[in-house]
Amino acid sequence: MSGKRIEVLDSLRGIASLQVVIYHCFCGLPFLLKNMFLPKDGSLPEKDAIFFINNSPLHFFWSGHYAVILFFVLSGFVLSIPFYKTEKPGYLSFFIKRIVRLYLPCAAIITLSVIGWYFLYNKAALSPYTDWLQDIWSRPMNEGYLKNVYLLNAYFHNVASVLWTLPIELQLSLVLPIFLVLISKMNKTRAVVFVAAYIVFYHCLVYFQIIKAYPFLHVFFYFTFFLMGAVLSRHKQDYVAQFDKLPNFIFYFLLFVSLMIYTSQVSFWWLPSSLQVLLKKVPDDYMACIAAILFIGFALSKRFCFILSSPVLIWLGKISFSLYLTHMVWIAAICCTISGYFSPYVTMLIAFLSCFPFAFIFYRLVELPSMKLAKTAGKIFQVNK
Repeated sequence: MSGKRIEVLDSLRGIASLQVVIYHCFCGLPFLLKNMFLPKDGSLPEKDAIFFINNSPLHFFWSGHYAVILFFVLSGFVLSIPFYKTEKPGYLSFFIKRIVRLYLPCAAIITLSVIGWYFLYNKAALSPYTDWLQDIWSRPMNEGYLKNVYLLNAYFHNVASVLWTLPIELQLSLVLPIFLVLISKMNKTRAVVFVAAYIVFYHCLVYFQIIKAYPFLHVFFYFTFFLMGAVLSRHKQDYVAQFDKLPNFIFYFLLFVSLMIYTSQVSFWWLPSSLQVLLKKVPDDYMACIAAILFIGFALSKRFCFILSSPVLIWLGKISFSLYLTHMVWIAAICCTISGYFSPYVTMLIAFLSCFPFAFIFYRLVELPSMKLAKTAGKIFQVNK
């Protein structure tokens, strides 16, 4: 598969990062938080124009949590590629490279957040915003707390809420190569059965309250999505070929269905109640995973590849990790700094638009050097494995 076609997966990751940014901007504004998300009790509000916008596939653009599921599937897909080649990377080389690649940018954004808390935090300036946004930087950052934050074992929202996914990425990166040895020897049917068996095994642990007794094992829930991506990567050529064979009408209809599945929490309100009850028995994250698998097929298909190969989306894909890491700190900094001069909505718009150049600067100054250092470290440990 050409480099250009793999680049489109970066674009897909960029779109997912954009979803998270929009989601967090909405979460910070009272009106949008109230009207653009399903109420916690699951009740449906009055069916006005806002209702039909929110409870439709348009919800895709601010489906922040499900974007994380898409990240995990993409991580499994991309990380597994080297292990399916003739010359596989050494285990230690792979893991050291992954740690350097992920941890250094995390440490940098934690440091920037602490600086922002010390110099910029303004409780009064955040008062027009939601409790969710007001909570950032609101707690003391003493030595003990910061030690745990840098060890990626703390209450992250006080620093940057997105950091909760990084320990998962690191822990599951440690486990993934072991499973790839098995997947690489399986045909498509056996690989799918293997993942299905893994899901059943995990839910058996939940049923027998083993996860409750040992909460750290909950991380293996997310491993399902890494495995899905890894199986998809192993059989990507046959999988993408099926998308290329589809007639145009079926292709675009399936794309619409994928968006419906991805936003299933809100998009299927029109179904009979019996079917809604049946759908709700499937965890939302699994529905998002199914959609993510379909999105990857669309992204790599010939008909869709050229769209995701646009320079803007390629650029967004390059800075996607930096955008994901930095946007919450930047939004908090902007809201604390200029809220007194503009309305909350104008302030949030300024924060939203300016988080992209800030992420680009972070990408050039922090993420790119981290990637180069990770590559060097990987080579050292590959030679000395």
